Amino acid sequence: MKKSVIIVFVAALVFIASACPAEIITIAISGTVTSVDDSANLLNGKIATGSVMTGSYTYNTNIAPSYSDEFTTIYTFNAQPYGITLDIDGIIFGADPVTPELKLALTNDAFPTGEDAYILSSHQNQTILDDIGIESIRWQLGDDTGEALSGLTLPVTAPILSDWGSRNLISINSDKIGTNYDEFYITLEITSATLVPEPTFIGLLSLGGLLAIRRR
Repeated sequence: MKKSVIIVFVAALVFIASACPAEIITIAISGTVTSVDDSANLLNGKIATGSVMTGSYTYNTNIAPSYSDEFTTIYTFNAQPYGITLDIDGIIFGADPVTPELKLALTNDAFPTGEDAYILSSHQNQTILDDIGIESIRWQLGDDTGEALSGLTLPVTAPILSDWGSRNLISINSDKIGTNYDEFYITLEITSATLVPEPTFIGLLSLGGLLAIRRR
């Protein structure tokens, strides 16, 4: 089989996969810790400015919004496999695997200033270091120009970080602990966000590759 035919064949498979209606979406993210406020040393110095984070979050585009108005739509996910997981220097921050509560809020051309926003938040989270609760994990993307979003439907691709030049921040804060109400607060800047291919997509590409090899 000619090389040009193989290229066209594989490209067709990619087109077919991308044209299929998306449902479960997983976005891989990575970033760097920009600040740590932990005066009570609850983290035992395990996380510091410059620590590297890797993680992912999963949602489903085939869901009705839990809230909607002219400018903002909120989608809520309360079941597996939906949620977020972040690994910072071996400490895992993530949604409770049994009772997750992941929210994705989209704001398009908000009144009166016209900004766009993409806010992902997790409110039911697993403990870390055996017994420290995590009150919230929240990723805020903002675009004051109002160009990042064109609507309020759930995206089927990863956020393009360069479109969100006004704000790009993940914050993690713990529950208040003990009589002194000790807590920690971590902020991170996200440097990469990438769509994780679905198994169907990978299977189609693999099939295309095998057929191309056999035709050779």
